[in-house]
Amino acid sequence: MKKFLCSILLLTFIPALWGQEKNLPEQELAKRINYHIDSLLKKKRLGKTKPISDEQFLRKVHLDIIGRIPTLKEAKSYLASNDKDKKSKLIDKLQNSNGYVSHNYNYWGDALRLRFSNNFPTSYFSFVKQSLKENKPYDQFVNELLKAEGHLEDYRTGAIGYYMRDKNMPLDNLANTLTLFLGTDMVCAQCHDHPFDRWSQLDFYKLAAFSNGMNYGQVPKKFRNEVTQYEKDQGNNKNKAILGRKMSEWAYKSINGMGTGLIRLPSDYSYNDHKPYEYVEAGVPFGPQVKLGTKLRIPKNKVRITPKGMIVPDKLDDVGSRKVFADWVTDRENPMFTKTIVNRLWDKAMGAPLMGGSLLSIDLKSEGTNKPLTAELIKIMQAVDFDLKRFEKVLYLTYIYQSQSLPVDINYAKKQKNYFQGPIVRRLSADQIWDSMETLKSENIDTKLNYSVKLTPKQYFFEMNKDKSPQELLKDVPEGMNFMTYQKSIKREADQYNKRINPKSDSGPTNTKRRRKAPQYEGRSSEMNQPTPNGSPLRELGQSSRLLIDAKSLEPSAPQALLMMNKLASEITARASHQLMKNIASGKSSVDKITNAFLTILTRKPTSSERILFQKVLKDKQNGIKSLAWILINSNEFKFKH
Repeated sequence: MKKFLCSILLLTFIPALWGQEKNLPEQELAKRINYHIDSLLKKKRLGKTKPISDEQFLRKVHLDIIGRIPTLKEAKSYLASNDKDKKSKLIDKLQNSNGYVSHNYNYWGDALRLRFSNNFPTSYFSFVKQSLKENKPYDQFVNELLKAEGHLEDYRTGAIGYYMRDKNMPLDNLANTLTLFLGTDMVCAQCHDHPFDRWSQLDFYKLAAFSNGMNYGQVPKKFRNEVTQYEKDQGNNKNKAILGRKMSEWAYKSINGMGTGLIRLPSDYSYNDHKPYEYVEAGVPFGPQVKLGTKLRIPKNKVRITPKGMIVPDKLDDVGSRKVFADWVTDRENPMFTKTIVNRLWDKAMGAPLMGGSLLSIDLKSEGTNKPLTAELIKIMQAVDFDLKRFEKVLYLTYIYQSQSLPVDINYAKKQKNYFQGPIVRRLSADQIWDSMETLKSENIDTKLNYSVKLTPKQYFFEMNKDKSPQELLKDVPEGMNFMTYQKSIKREADQYNKRINPKSDSGPTNTKRRRKAPQYEGRSSEMNQPTPNGSPLRELGQSSRLLIDAKSLEPSAPQALLMMNKLASEITARASHQLMKNIASGKSSVDKITNAFLTILTRKPTSSERILFQKVLKDKQNGIKSLAWILINSNEFKFKH
């Protein structure tokens, strides 16, 4: 009766706090979410799932925030604590760790389709990691990506990698931008009016006009002319000519062009409102209307077509339309921006979207099965100023997150009306499985993470030569040295420079070494070249190819089970030096050994029946400990998040 009266008073008090979200602690904001879920469940006469145990919360929050299971030491410390506020403190501790950066880099790497390449600016990967480390507001992060310009090897302008990811494919880049940040699927509208939605081909091209006129990583013409003349002057000195060209690319290759606000329609445009090749001005199909701030000068000349059928670009004025587009995408008044990130983070925490059947396609009018809840979450996200850590902490403190998961197939859950009686059971991602397995090998793999600034050889070269003119740069091309030899000398100088600016930083393996040793690399998956090669353990476990947004697979399969049984679990149990095996062996009795195994692998103590069962297993003095560990690693309880 007392609990019932308290809950009634709480539900009466919470509405009085509306409008004060910004100054409310996360626990109070979580109660607001609880209120809306409770209200709908009562209306639908549906019950809630039971609360999870301390052990289950510990494991779950570690996997969700830092992407790995807790160590035995971490588990014992947390479970022994009687602090009433220990859940909140644990969340803060995990969110402020390097493990948070590592895990969320994997998550956003899937969303942004981050792929390692020799010709790709590595500063982009550093930009994403540094943004996570400093907890950059999400709207600022997206705005910086969409406004990005600068040099390919300048570590300060890593955001340009967002456009280099789709180099010379501006229409594809636009489609991905709308899908990822606005939950708006306009891919079909590249070629024709959308057959099942309101979007027209004209809508798409008006949006494409904002970023038209970009130059993707090219050496500006005035520098190219100097280099061309330099190569002619070298005559038969091919090594020096090649080296001069490479050095100029490192020094001057950049992304520039902030948008012309105009674009020609394609040759096959077939609607009555405009003609093929006609210019259209930048415009938006929903949300706050935008102004470019300048009158556009539309060329009167006819279109010119190359022999390959490509439109020859006209000389258009740069009017900074890309900045206008970035501000429109991230505007709080844009009905899709906040809604999309709220839907994404709800799915990340709860196992199913808040609204719609997909994170990548939400209708303008989508509100989900619980409209007040959706509105509340949008309000909270804006109140915390797009602080993703704080917003996620609010979700982790809700009772729904701390409830037992529903054993419902995710594809079924998307088709049915989800009233959020509890989270949905999901298999761990490839990166979570990998990082958890690495945790079983080492006491704490996060001690190896270091996100201080480290310049690559190309970035170091740019930093040392960024203020030089082409004549000055080419004058310094060394004699008697080929490109490969010069590259090695620059790497040595870069390593020395990194040690000077950050003596405590471990330079770590270079990209080349990582690529060569990827299958044997031990440590966090975020520090490996991504995606790993086809056939590698991470790819077998469902790691994304990074060709499409959110393309990782959480579906279990027979090859994955065989990989876990025959390779990954066997490798861990084969060495007594691995942390898991040391934890088990440290137990003084068979009961202690079994308890340590369960706490290390499953983050819980065994039941009495499990103790009896595994005591029989441990009677095998030669293989008992290995069998115990192998069985628990291959259990569904280890591979799934409950």
